[in-house]
Amino acid sequence: MHQLHRRRSTRVFALLSTALILASCTRLPTPLPSTSSGNGSTAAPNARRVVATGLTTSGAKLKGSMYWPRKAVNPMWWPEFEDGRLTESDIRADLQQMKRDLGINTVRVFLFYDVEYRNLGTLGFTDGQGHFNDARLATVGRFIDIAASEGLDVLPTLFMEEETNEHGGFNWDTLESNYPYHEAYTRWLVRLLRTKPNVRGVNLKNEPDGFGAWADATTATRILTWMGKLKAAIRQEAPDLQVYVNSAAFDNTFKSFPDAPEGSRSIYELSDALTFNSYLWADNGFWPYAVPATIFRYIQDNNTQRKPVVLSELGWPARDDDNGMIVPNVQWNLPVGTRPSTPSTPEMQKRAVEESVYWAEKFGFEGLIAWAAFDPAPTSYRNPFGLIDENGAPRPASTSFARAFTNQYGTNGEAPVSLYDGRATLGKVNGIDGTTPLPAGVNLDAGGSYFTAPLRYSGSVTFSLRFRQVNVPTSDGLAIGVVNATSGREIQVRREESNRLWRLFVNNVEMARTRSDAGLGTALGTMGIKVDRSALTFTLDGTTLNFYGLSGKSPYTMKLTSSEVSGTWRLMAAASSSPVELLEARALGAAKATY
Repeated sequence: MHQLHRRRSTRVFALLSTALILASCTRLPTPLPSTSSGNGSTAAPNARRVVATGLTTSGAKLKGSMYWPRKAVNPMWWPEFEDGRLTESDIRADLQQMKRDLGINTVRVFLFYDVEYRNLGTLGFTDGQGHFNDARLATVGRFIDIAASEGLDVLPTLFMEEETNEHGGFNWDTLESNYPYHEAYTRWLVRLLRTKPNVRGVNLKNEPDGFGAWADATTATRILTWMGKLKAAIRQEAPDLQVYVNSAAFDNTFKSFPDAPEGSRSIYELSDALTFNSYLWADNGFWPYAVPATIFRYIQDNNTQRKPVVLSELGWPARDDDNGMIVPNVQWNLPVGTRPSTPSTPEMQKRAVEESVYWAEKFGFEGLIAWAAFDPAPTSYRNPFGLIDENGAPRPASTSFARAFTNQYGTNGEAPVSLYDGRATLGKVNGIDGTTPLPAGVNLDAGGSYFTAPLRYSGSVTFSLRFRQVNVPTSDGLAIGVVNATSGREIQVRREESNRLWRLFVNNVEMARTRSDAGLGTALGTMGIKVDRSALTFTLDGTTLNFYGLSGKSPYTMKLTSSEVSGTWRLMAAASSSPVELLEARALGAAKATY
């Protein structure tokens, strides 16, 4: 994400200048190798101790998070760890919490090329002129070893904040003239990284297509050529190290530039995995208001080489942040002083993560990386995307992310069901521009109906559907229910607002009714539908709806066959005399299978 790029020089580095202290143990700079192109370097034989398959050392799907320490004064936090302001205990506590609360197996970190030297005159990683700080390299190695001892892989981004323009964006003028320094820096890093078994790959460059670079064919061709040469250098140093490039706009991933060298004509062609960033309900790429269903389908349809797909940044801010998010004509394509129309709240962040998890699982992605693990400390540069807040408290979105790539939900809480994965008649399934209070909801007009796609749950499972009647119906109200994939039976409750009761229908035949209640009105409500052994029960806001036969005397129980219990279900809803908003759906139970 161009989060760091957006808070350009004076804002970021005013903070940085008060926080960075060059470690007293910093070694003298290492000079540029005599072969200025870097191509004369020879990799040590058998440098990597472990050769693993897949995206992680364990072979599991990659589930990670962007990381800077929770207590860091600045996201360019390496000097703080180097000089002891951040301790090993601080780092371990963070990593342990990330594993516990986010369920991750991978940590993504930024390495910052020459930014400290350019802005402070102190040697961070490099001065961009062929001198390198071996003390900083040792600090990176120490962090990677700590992560390994906690059972975590590390995915470093090699080029972050390199040679940027004064007021934002990259300075691509130096791609050719400073290339020998870029390659020497890359080889210097990779000679360390190849010795670390928990480094499976590197993110070569974060969002090279950002700030409109891919709108200019000449610039894009030069950047792709530059990245292709660096990838070749990495291959020389560490043949089994994977090289990834993540796009800022998902449709830029496949945009091809024929004048670039073969193998580097697009981000897709160059990257060993298809890695892309996507933030929900934003002006993402050239498709305004695209949602995960359309974005991820586009990604899979164009993944002709069937590379593993990693959603390399996902999320949404949990609060407004005065320092960020206002990037006219770049990331959000909004005028100065405005914000995305989707609010920045913990609830919206949770919805954003849920939609990403749901669709990433359904489309068979091999990896997810959240932006980000933490909001740093209150006195620091702030980032509002943290799944864990500045005090170390997990936000609601953290549990949604933790459930990614798992099947069992009984001990982890409810799993999301994307309402976007369904069809409406006389209604609308929303992206950002619908009229429900929350995106990815459904608006049903009077007489409209809605059905989800078949869900992957069977056996004991509880579904919930949050709803609101727009107006108080004069007679009949909404209907909510399920359709069984095995028997085809449609079981639903229909609201009769005039008599303030619910009616139970099976295949459009009324079977039972509740007794009168206080009325439903236009308040938000949650209908629960519980499948338990051979019975199906309905609840409203946690209270069981008790049905009685049509005579009104005998209690009625909705019985299911064994094949229905073991089968899968679809949720449904309908509006009668008043429009209905469907806001969210969830499932509590066990997934029958992965998508």
